[in-house]
Amino acid sequence: MISKNIHKIHLKDLFWDYHFNENELQALLNGDVDKVGHLDRYALYARILTSMGWYQVIDLIPDEKIKEALSDEVIDKIRFNDLREKYYFAKRLLFK
Repeated sequence: MISKNIHKIHLKDLFWDYHFNENELQALLNGDVDKVGHLDRYALYARILTSMGWYQVIDLIPDEKIKEALSDEVIDKIRFNDLREKYYFAKRLLFK
């Protein structure tokens, strides 16, 4: 399934420090491929969670992938403690 992305957020803009193709990143986000270069889906989710506000996150990540995006494995990749706590809180609320 294609992400909702009503605000036309470009994933490649989150990776200004790498040369990824937008279509490759979308395929990774949608689960069509397991990796793009060195990047796996969990690292992609972590970058999204770190770089965007909550409403952009839920706009960009497909509904059926949000639980995976808020998994412990992804949240633990976030280096900022306050942001990790925010997403653990959101996870508890959404998936009681």
